[in-house]
Amino acid sequence: MSRDTETDVTEVLSDEQRLTLLEKRATRDRFMLWGVSGVLLLVLLVWLTTGLMRLFSNDEALTPSSPEIQALQKQAAGFEEQLARIELQLAQQNTRIVTLSAAQSSVSASPSAPVASGERSDTLQQVARLMISQEQTFQGSLTALKTGMRDLAAMIPGSRSWLEYYNESLDKPLAESQTRVKQLQQWSTGKPVQSPTAP
Repeated sequence: MSRDTETDVTEVLSDEQRLTLLEKRATRDRFMLWGVSGVLLLVLLVWLTTGLMRLFSNDEALTPSSPEIQALQKQAAGFEEQLARIELQLAQQNTRIVTLSAAQSSVSASPSAPVASGERSDTLQQVARLMISQEQTFQGSLTALKTGMRDLAAMIPGSRSWLEYYNESLDKPLAESQTRVKQLQQWSTGKPVQSPTAP
């Protein structure tokens, strides 16, 4: 009997009333559809976010207290101390070179103290060998420091930028040390030393 009353009601309604009733139902259905899709979208976003967080949060690899990272940090600190010592030795040797070259020029300028050319070349070669070996030790320390930093950067995500900056800052002293070795080799053979060109 309710169907009969519905048909009677629909028959009694005018076209405009039916159209309004249909528009209300369509609007209500549209809101329901938007609401359900919004809830589904929210659930999907939450699910994706938690999945990504689980994927990228490896607690064991990211903890700064892991023994490997601590060991590498200690190793890096040791390399930095060693680098500081070598730089100090290098500065001392540079002052010795300046002193020796000044003494050499004063000895060569005064004819009162003749020095045998064999003694002079032996002394030059000994000093040059000593300084070359110290430069090579310095280069080895810089190379070991770069290797340690690269290993440390491989363990820490997002470290590419500081590693590139760190390598660039170590490349300059390494190149300068290699230039000094070449100059010392020239100096030990008695050839005139070419001064480095300024960048």
